[in-house]
Amino acid sequence: MKHPLLSIIAILFLASCQSDPNKQMDEGTITENIYRSKEMGWTMQIPDGWTVTHKNTVDERAEKGLEMMSESTGVEFDVSQLKVLLNLQKDQFHNFQSSAEAFTL
Repeated sequence: MKHPLLSIIAILFLASCQSDPNKQMDEGTITENIYRSKEMGWTMQIPDGWTVTHKNTVDERAEKGLEMMSESTGVEFDVSQLKVLLNLQKDQFHNFQSSAEAFTL
């Protein structure tokens, strides 16, 4: 009797850990494995085997990259207007990252 209950608890826990892919980006939506961004004019099918990268992971990678660029150039970069778009990961070595920033004169 304990094993089915433990299995149900484990399944519920794992399901609660999965996050809504639409909350992992600042612009665009994902429906039925297709990303659409009206602002960018993009429509992309997410390839099989690729998953949407969690926003926390994207933010950590961006922060690390900014630190490295600032250290090597001595310049502080302002990315406050940067929007996170679609970010995907297949495995440790295969990533797709996209972001956008409005261009103003």
